[in-house]
Amino acid sequence: MFPDVYVAADVPVDHLLFCRAASLYVGRDAVVSGLSALAVLGVDQLPLGEPAVEISVARSVYATRNPRISVVRSAVDVADIVKRASTPVTSGVRTGFDLARRLPLSSAVAAVDGLTHRHLATVDQIRAYALAHPAGDCCRQIARVLSLVDPASESPMESHTRVLLIVGGLPRPESQVEVLDSNGALIGRLDLAYRRIKLGLEYDGDHHRSTDVFRRDVARLNALRTAGWEIVRVTADDIYRTPVKFVGEVRRLIVERAGAMRRAA
Repeated sequence: MFPDVYVAADVPVDHLLFCRAASLYVGRDAVVSGLSALAVLGVDQLPLGEPAVEISVARSVYATRNPRISVVRSAVDVADIVKRASTPVTSGVRTGFDLARRLPLSSAVAAVDGLTHRHLATVDQIRAYALAHPAGDCCRQIARVLSLVDPASESPMESHTRVLLIVGGLPRPESQVEVLDSNGALIGRLDLAYRRIKLGLEYDGDHHRSTDVFRRDVARLNALRTAGWEIVRVTADDIYRTPVKFVGEVRRLIVERAGAMRRAA
C-alpha cells in the first residue's frame, strides 16, 4: 500500500484501510484528519475517485511525500485524538473545527451536520473549541457554518439544499418533518419543509430510480397532495447547475402558497 506497509491480497481495500496504512507509513506522530477523519468516524463525504488520505503532523515532523497522502502541518493535542482500529484520528469536535474553517460553506455545513447527527460532536462543543483556539480570519467562517448547522439533517444533499435556500434569501426550512393524515397516521417524513404553508422539498438521489422505490414514492406523494401539501422534487442539477433558477422557483411557490393560505383564512 505504501513503502514497507503491506496488507494481505484478499483484504478489501477502501479509504479506511488506506488511512490506517498511511498512518503507519508516516509514523507515530501522524493523525488522520479532515475529510479522511470524517470518513473514519462514520460520516463518509469523500469526493469520488481515490482521494488522498489527509494526515496532520506537527511542523517539526518530517513526512515523506506520497501522492496518496495529503500532509497538513498542524499540531494536534493528545486530547483531540481518538483511536479507530488502532489508528489515531482527530476527534469529532476537532474534525468539525477543522472542516468548518477549511471547506467551502455548504460542504462545511454538510460535514458538521453529519457529525452532530451522529452525536460525534455538538454545535456548542465546536463553538467552544473555536473560541479556545482562535483561527484568525477563519473565525467568521466557523461562526457562519455553525449558524447553519442542523443535526436533524440526514444526508449531505439535504444540507446543500438547505444552505442554498438560506443563502438565497429564503426562510430556513425545517428538516425531517413528519406529516400525518387526518387520523394521525404517519404519511411520511419530508427532507425539508415549510410547515405553515405545507410546502415540502424532497431530494431525489439515484436510489429513487428503482421500481419499488418509485412506486412507494408515487403513493406517498399522492397521499401528501391529498393532505394539502405541495412537494418540490430536488435533483443534483438543481443544486449544482441551476441554483438561481431553483431558488427562484421555491421563492415563487412560497409566495403563492402563503397568499393562498391568507385568502383561505
